[in-house]
Amino acid sequence: MKWIKVKCKSCGNIFDHDLDTGTAAVCSCCNCLNNIRTEPGLPPVRVSEVNAPAPANVAALSAISKYFNSANYSFLVSEARRNPRIINLLLEARFKKPVTGFWLSFFLGGLAADRFYQGKTGLAVCKLLFGWMTGGLWPLIDLFLIMKSIRETNYETAMEIINYQT
Repeated sequence: MKWIKVKCKSCGNIFDHDLDTGTAAVCSCCNCLNNIRTEPGLPPVRVSEVNAPAPANVAALSAISKYFNSANYSFLVSEARRNPRIINLLLEARFKKPVTGFWLSFFLGGLAADRFYQGKTGLAVCKLLFGWMTGGLWPLIDLFLIMKSIRETNYETAMEIINYQT
């Protein structure tokens, strides 16, 4: 067995690969196939019969970072590194935009449009029916809490995706 260190072309992970297997190096982080050469001038190691498409790069998750707080986003990235199959599912999920929730709360908070947008229909109906009893205090408080609440709801949705895939 002849072992070499290989650096993944997609994620940069460095891993060990056995040259005696006669297959391309498969990254232990993102499962990407890496054609390698044993020495300069020699043909690349043959790719095995595994022709599965490489999953999206973990860096692609930066497109959805605005939907989560930083701690939750970091956890999602670490989970995506462990299970690259969830990357595409997270990218295709329909997360709610916290800024949209803020503006709905600002302009239509008294009508509970922010909570309806978030998907919390029961809370929205209660806010709609009883919000006036608080003298406008409930919509005012929601104005400051809605972005955090939407980010938490997005995180719950992402965790459902992750737990479903494991």
